[in-house]
Formats: sequence, structure tokens, C-alpha cells
Amino acid sequence: ALAAAAEPLLRTAEQVRTVERLEREYANLSAAMAWLLARGEAATAAGFGRTLWLFLWLRGHFRQGLRWMEEALAQLPEAPARGRADALLTICVLAYGQADYGRAAPLAEQALAAYEAIGHEWGVAESLSMVGLIAAALQQHERAAQVMEPAVARSLAVGNRWSAAMTLTYWAPILLNQGAYRRAAE
Repeated sequence: ALAAAAEPLLRTAEQVRTVERLEREYANLSAAMAWLLARGEAATAAGFGRTLWLFLWLRGHFRQGLRWMEEALAQLPEAPARGRADALLTICVLAYGQADYGRAAPLAEQALAAYEAIGHEWGVAESLSMVGLIAAALQQHERAAQVMEPAVARSLAVGNRWSAAMTLTYWAPILLNQGAYRRAAE
């Protein structure tokens, strides 16, 4: 419940206070994750990890987050489901945060396919953004530009202005480098 309540605050002016609170509770959060994984509650653990990814990123808990999500993913069936999609996306984001783009790229595509298969629009928008951000990091500007526009549109459609803003931040320089100055300025 703490992680779920904190997740939206991590993208607001309450970010610092929220990160500090989660850091104070990190041992309890870790114990909760271990409890879930030990009991085979992988889908719940994956959702828990997804709610915590930004906190894990901001505090540098990449390795711990990756271990949790890899263990959750290993317990989940191959069939597309919300837990599997959440685990794939969280591993992708944390690998991207460590500049492991080769690992993150296929995970972003797998997460996108999984979220599309279950019709989860928020997840589709987030995954599409990650596909674009990773492509940009890999200097695959055509691929990045191809997915960033729909990623922004889908993020806005589900009310995820934060993801749209992050995607726009990376898309504008690509447009600039492609000579699309007016579009980059927009």
C-alpha cells in the first residue's frame, strides 16, 4: 500500500519527500518483496516492482531491483499477462538506467507485445516510450522517431503526462539532428 500510494507522488513536487520516506522503509519494502517471491506471488511482486522502479532508479538500487524482477519473471508463465509485462518493463527500465541498452532493447519490445496482448494501454504507452528512448540511446534515430510520436500520443491519452514529457525530451534532439527544426521547437 505504501508503494502504491507513493508511485504517483514520485512524479510530482513531492518526489524528494516520497523518496526519503521510501528509503526509510527500504528494509520493509525489501522484506515484503522477499515474502512475495518466497510464496510464489510473482505477479504481485512484479506489480510491486513496477510501482517502485522510479524510486529504485533515483536511489541507485538497480541491482536489487533487477534481482527481484528477474526472480519474479522466472516464476511467471510465458503467456502474456499483466505480471509478466510488468516484470519485463521494470527489468527493461532498470537495465536502461545502467546503460545496458543491448539488454533493455529486446525487453522493451517484449513488454510492448505483452501489454498489447492484454490490452493494457498504460503499459503500451510506457513500453513504446522505452522502445524510443533505447533506440535513441543506440543512435537508431529512424526507429526512435518512428515510435516516439505514437508513444507521446498514447501517454497523453492515458493521462501519463510525465512519460510524454520524458519522451518529448529525447525526441526533440532527434528531430533537431534530422533538420526538422520547427517540429523540434514544438
